[in-house]
Amino acid sequence: QDLFCWRSPWNLSYRLIADVLDWRPDLLHFHGVHIPQHCVLGARMQRAAVPYCVSIHGMLTEAARRRHWASKAIVALWERPFLQRAAFVHALNDSEAQDLRAYGAAEHVVVAPNGIEPADLHRPDDGSGSAGSTADKALTFLFLGRLDPEQKGLDLLLEGWSQAALGSPATLMLVGPSWRGSRP
Repeated sequence: QDLFCWRSPWNLSYRLIADVLDWRPDLLHFHGVHIPQHCVLGARMQRAAVPYCVSIHGMLTEAARRRHWASKAIVALWERPFLQRAAFVHALNDSEAQDLRAYGAAEHVVVAPNGIEPADLHRPDDGSGSAGSTADKALTFLFLGRLDPEQKGLDLLLEGWSQAALGSPATLMLVGPSWRGSRP
């Protein structure tokens, strides 16, 4: 019972469902796919006429789909319907929207970037009166996330860092868990 009930990925607290239904949100927002509890809660929300959206966060790229543990039957029975029942599915860019189409779940897609415009970012003022000037300051490149060379764009980070390091001092910091047991 412990293994098949309490530790099951399909187990979802009845109290959580009751609390969400009592709260009666205008919209429930799920972050990510491949999470069985999301599928279960999404189906329950649909029966209660509570709309929900799903942000896929790059989890449906071709590389991610190749690594996905679920069989095609699970995807067809649970995950694709979960995405198709959503009021909308949030994609960060056109590439994620294409991933949704390839996955067969692209009926109600809203493309909305994270909302950060790189041109609007400024270096903090260090009190020297030279905020924003990078001529004599070291640049720091920070990656914070899963160290996955296939999915996280680390190649682009390394390329940008190497180009920046040619003109001025630049530090590269990689912070996150390693991927597939490799050491960072």
